Amino acid sequence: MMGLEVLEQLERVSGKKICDLFDHVIGVSTGSIIACLLVAKGYDVKECREVYMDVSKKLFSQNRLTGVSGVVLNHSYYDTKKWVKILKEIIGDDLTTIETSKACVPRLSIVASIVNSPVLQPYIFRNYEPPAGRDSHYRGSTGHYLWQAIQVNYLYLVFF
Repeated sequence: MMGLEVLEQLERVSGKKICDLFDHVIGVSTGSIIACLLVAKGYDVKECREVYMDVSKKLFSQNRLTGVSGVVLNHSYYDTKKWVKILKEIIGDDLTTIETSKACVPRLSIVASIVNSPVLQPYIFRNYEPPAGRDSHYRGSTGHYLWQAIQVNYLYLVFF
């Protein structure tokens, strides 16, 4: 929440939305949903905070025993089906990362980890392609649905 406080002050002082202030916005873990709301949806920080708090209430409105048993049985503290439904409602179910790239929108990167390899590696969900003739230093793609990019950042999240 401290990050949202800083972003809110930047908006207040500049009189502009975050998506109008930066060339590139990157999100990791819970920051992935914030980055998507600010860039892909064009929300201001106040709107973003409201959605973020609403999502946390909906997603984690269970008792501790249910959450802990979910970790043991399903490797997830929260109800994954419910989470996907919430994501599709707030982000959209058919918006791909590349579709969020417009002339007036900054670059957006959602960083996740590839965990099924001998060494952890970043995977970048992005709304831009590397320059022609150059490969990205990191694996990634523009072809995923935006809600999927956010969801994978929450796979191992126990506390929101």
